[in-house]
Amino acid sequence: MSRRKEHLVLLGFATLVLIFILSGPAEVLENAGRIRLDVIPSLLLLFSASVFMRTLKWKMVLDETKNVPLTELVPVNLSGVLFRDTLPAKAGEPLKALLLKDVFGVPASKGIVSVMWDRVMDFLGVSTFGLMFLLGLGGVGGSLAFTGLLGAAAVVLGCALVVTALTRRAVGEKIFKQFMKMPFFYKLFTKSRLDSFYSVRVSLRNVLINYLLTLLAIYIEGLLFFLVFGSMGIEVDPFYVVSAFSFSVLCGFVSFLPAGLGSLEAVFIFSLMSRGLTQSQAAAGVIATRSFGLLLMYALGIVSHVLIVKRGMKR
Repeated sequence: MSRRKEHLVLLGFATLVLIFILSGPAEVLENAGRIRLDVIPSLLLLFSASVFMRTLKWKMVLDETKNVPLTELVPVNLSGVLFRDTLPAKAGEPLKALLLKDVFGVPASKGIVSVMWDRVMDFLGVSTFGLMFLLGLGGVGGSLAFTGLLGAAAVVLGCALVVTALTRRAVGEKIFKQFMKMPFFYKLFTKSRLDSFYSVRVSLRNVLINYLLTLLAIYIEGLLFFLVFGSMGIEVDPFYVVSAFSFSVLCGFVSFLPAGLGSLEAVFIFSLMSRGLTQSQAAAGVIATRSFGLLLMYALGIVSHVLIVKRGMKR
């Protein structure tokens, strides 16, 4: 990991620690202590469902390149997520294409197409729920309403640009060339990969299924927070939690911090406070749930990567 990336990781953790301190450590720990342990089986079930959905949706756009069994694709996806969430702005995502090549012999130039389509659908998925969150702000009135509507317009514009880039190569190349000038993206949007991206045809049916599965996966991940708050005895609207979580993910992506660490939590906590939760309550639920999800994902990612490496050594 380069020094620049190390600094971003440290900045993310420092932001998270600052949030913990500003929220009142004693109050946060007191609220976290109210989380019932009997919620853990439900969290594990939802987490497993999320992993299954995210692997299945990737398979929908990958099958256009090579038919890979779903059960064998799960460890590759988990290993890829490990790299994705340890690099800024999910820039480690293309490494999944290299894993596909090592494990299944899928050409990297073709595997990257499935990764790019999957990431685009992820963006459109969180944008869909994030847009609903921003439009909800538009109904509260005042300056917050203006901010919400302005943000909603920006999300709609961003989605329109993405769809146009996918359907019109001339427009897409102009947009992707701008990304080539940005840190962490210049290695992803190379000319050869753009040629591969536009040369491989992915059926509209599979893209739509991927999008629907993305929405389902995001909703499931939002319900993790809903269950944790419920176990603390705090009633929150599940759809609001999901939409606020999605908007926070968008903000975390823009921050360029690995896994949106710190920035995602800050936005999410503020969003929950606008619904009557105290800062310590919101911080306890968000930090506890994020810690549970990230630690479990990292553990599974490390185990999956070790298994993949061993499998490669035996070949």
